[in-house]
Amino acid sequence: MAGTNNFLIFDENNINSMADVAYKTDNQRLNGVTTGIARSSLHNKTLRQVSMMVSAMGQVIANSGQDATEDFETLVSQLGSAFSFQYATVNISATDWQNNETYNYVCNKTVTGISAAETAQLIIPVPKLSLLNEFTRCGIYSYAQAANQLSFAARRKPNTSITIYVCYCNLSGN
Repeated sequence: MAGTNNFLIFDENNINSMADVAYKTDNQRLNGVTTGIARSSLHNKTLRQVSMMVSAMGQVIANSGQDATEDFETLVSQLGSAFSFQYATVNISATDWQNNETYNYVCNKTVTGISAAETAQLIIPVPKLSLLNEFTRCGIYSYAQAANQLSFAARRKPNTSITIYVCYCNLSGN
């Protein structure tokens, strides 16, 4: 069940806001407001953009089943939950790689929290920085997933153990 979003868009009907092209190059947007000059279309555009982003973040909170209200501490906590990535460290030893006709070398690794549904999560495997050259030289990538498992492939067999940080987050609506 979705929560409520109390953060609304300013100038929602977009009646008196500057066009994007004009706003992009507007001198006051680039350098700040000049004393004595206050154009409503410029300020409406600014407030519209800011409130639209805030409203979108509020809607993400509401879509997670919580109410987005004007309580700072609660919002910080809710945003942290809504946009949080989880991560796991995967270590692949040189002996873990198996020959494979399609992918040259493959390895399946347990990664607790990975979903079997490809569209349910954003998954980003990142090598340990000190192993980036070997990771790149071997052409290592993730090519499949199952519940609590990722499958990795390599064009060349690594000569050393590879550490991969797997960052993932659940996608709403899936």
